[in-house]
Amino acid sequence: MSFNLFFFFIFSQRILLDKIVATVDTDIITLRELKAFYLLHICSKSERNPSALMGCLNELIEFSVVQKEITERKEIKEEDYVEEEERIISELGGLNRVLGILEALDMSWEEFRGILSKKIISKKLIESLFYSRVSVSLEEIEEFYNKNYLPTMKSLEIPPLSLIEMSPAIEREIAREKTKKAIEEWIRERRSFHEINILLNENDIKNILNSFY
Repeated sequence: MSFNLFFFFIFSQRILLDKIVATVDTDIITLRELKAFYLLHICSKSERNPSALMGCLNELIEFSVVQKEITERKEIKEEDYVEEEERIISELGGLNRVLGILEALDMSWEEFRGILSKKIISKKLIESLFYSRVSVSLEEIEEFYNKNYLPTMKSLEIPPLSLIEMSPAIEREIAREKTKKAIEEWIRERRSFHEINILLNENDIKNILNSFY
């Protein structure tokens, strides 16, 4: 048996032993990958409940859709990894906690970075597509100031800053919300062009959550 054939056999056996939880066209998402995203706080929801677990799986699906739809190449720099790693280490309470989870998953730091790269690349692709396209009008800033900012300051009994002083911060907040909405709508639309199968049932979800305790 050649080295390449041997490597393919070993890799195939590992995939077969690791339950496939979802597919996006020909791409697969494995249980091990889902557990890593969930336990290591790579996805945005980390609460221990079925809704958060499925939310994490949907993020993995969306990462795959984004990379299929936007074919532009993006380079991942060392600082991109470090930024995510530091956030995760802080949220989980220290490096030893992260290393313990990786050990439980039988996952090396290099594999961990390989999984992180999916999120990092998707984020970079989304930013290149949307973040320079959102515009905010003066009318929107004034409306936010009168309907959101002023009532909040009044309820907190804090003297408000002027519209001119608050305009840059309000513009950033409106742009962030508009961008978030545009991204969500775009992903929802683009998902419809791909064959997506979620292979988890209710019992699977309960068993996965129970395995974390």
